[in-house]
Amino acid sequence: IAALENGGGERPPCCTVELPKRAAEGRTRWVHAWHPTVLEETPEGLEGMLEELVMRFKRERAYYLEGMMALLMFLNQKSAPSARRFSIPTGGFLTLYCLFTNSTPCRPGLVGGFFAPSCSASFASLLLSFLELDEPTLLSSILLSLARCPSLGKLLPEFVDTRVTKRRDLYSGVPTPEEPQTPLATLLRGVMAEMHAAAAEASPARTEVLRAMQRRRVNVLTKERMWGGFGGGAYGGQSGGGGGGGGEGGG
Repeated sequence: IAALENGGGERPPCCTVELPKRAAEGRTRWVHAWHPTVLEETPEGLEGMLEELVMRFKRERAYYLEGMMALLMFLNQKSAPSARRFSIPTGGFLTLYCLFTNSTPCRPGLVGGFFAPSCSASFASLLLSFLELDEPTLLSSILLSLARCPSLGKLLPEFVDTRVTKRRDLYSGVPTPEEPQTPLATLLRGVMAEMHAAAAEASPARTEVLRAMQRRRVNVLTKERMWGGFGGGAYGGQSGGGGGGGGEGGG
């Protein structure tokens, strides 16, 4: 550089830069993978998907540090058996949805326990990096939208288990003779309808949906103030035993 500045006529300086290898094309992470399927899916397409949808999901009232670490270790297994594989369509969707909406709070703090702040949306975003997101499905679109806009989780409906028999961890997309209630189908129909209406032009349906979302937001803020900022969280800040579970074969 000094030679060039002095007009020495030397060759321009050069160097070699070694770049890190790019990840395989099939392993895109959620930060690059958003798609608008939830806004483009039709009711007919949803009903067709529900006919084949079955999820295994164990509802956790809350995750504490031990349960969060157990779930991370489970997902980090290099060669998990297919029967215990954690994926979005087999149960991972409900696990992550409950985290994004904070109906399953995460409190990893060593101090505070029940009153520790919840970081469920951040934990759910971390878990997305372990899951396959290549196919633009309705389920992945909902989760990616929640990850891109964490505040959306406080506006969408909570997953409510309305089954008559709650002894089994299986949730079907269609009614069965043993279980006429389909909370999974109710949730997906509601989420898709509300997101369609919220993204549409001005209409009575859009106004009603925005009012419902506002009521949920007010409910969240009210309960947070009732808990005095100690992490009561959305939908009452449920608490209880943690544990590494949820989804297909959760520990």
